[in-house]
Amino acid sequence: MNSNLAITSSITRRKIVSFGAASLVSLTLALSAMTAPSAQAQASRYEIDPDHLTVAFLVDHVGYAKVLGLFRSARGSYQFDEASGTLSDVRIEVETASVFSNQRKRDE
Repeated sequence: MNSNLAITSSITRRKIVSFGAASLVSLTLALSAMTAPSAQAQASRYEIDPDHLTVAFLVDHVGYAKVLGLFRSARGSYQFDEASGTLSDVRIEVETASVFSNQRKRDE
């Protein structure tokens, strides 16, 4: 039974690490607090305030429960055209080493 737990733990770690590069299960962006835009004629580039950015995820644990985790370090930017109301070129960078799931061994 302990070997099954070790395999599951390894799979869970792999899912969490690949999460940063592959797919976002849950991404919450609060774009309300932004820095000033750069001077451009049309679309302005904004940096997302890291204090208002959360990258979170759910990972299946042994087919029984879901584990909520997050990345403590992420940054991002986007372009916004005020005239048309168009949001474009959204970029989010996640520091995968900043993973936190409240379980030290899983986070390693």
